[in-house]
Amino acid sequence: MTMIERFWSKVKKSPGCWMWDGSPSKRYGYFRTNRTRVAAHRFSWEIHNGEIPPGLCVLHRCDVAKCVRPDHLFLGSQLENIADRDRKGRTARGEKLGHNRGDRNGTHTMPERVARGDRNWAKAHPELMPRGEQVKTAKLTRERVAEILSSSMRQDDIARKFGVSQSLISAVRLRQIWKHVEVHS
Repeated sequence: MTMIERFWSKVKKSPGCWMWDGSPSKRYGYFRTNRTRVAAHRFSWEIHNGEIPPGLCVLHRCDVAKCVRPDHLFLGSQLENIADRDRKGRTARGEKLGHNRGDRNGTHTMPERVARGDRNWAKAHPELMPRGEQVKTAKLTRERVAEILSSSMRQDDIARKFGVSQSLISAVRLRQIWKHVEVHS
């Protein structure tokens, strides 16, 4: 069986689209040719029209990714492919793509309602925020932080001593965390 015969044996022809029924894929069909995996619609184009010029894509008039019918295919640049996608309304946006998380509270539709600056509760009431040992997941104590800040040891040695990461020691020394602890020398 020739490669082309093998290709057509994996195509289901109908009056509309000719569907690739070969190797499964989430979107496009693929065909193996001499150890190379090729998109089935691109292989179909090459059988009927010759080699695809560099930089061009094979686009679908029918918008069916697994369709290999030659008269449903045409060449275009990547920009033309994007414009075709947008024109046909196939651009994944919002809930289609699963990016609706930020809009549960209306942060995209009503950005003026997002708590910023003085309206941010944690910044407006820092005295009510748990700090240091009040945080249940804290790995250090006030005494250990004071020791870290006054120590001349290397960060990785201190980290090993307290059983924490070097980046935690660095954050303490840079006063990114545990800012409320004062060092008395």
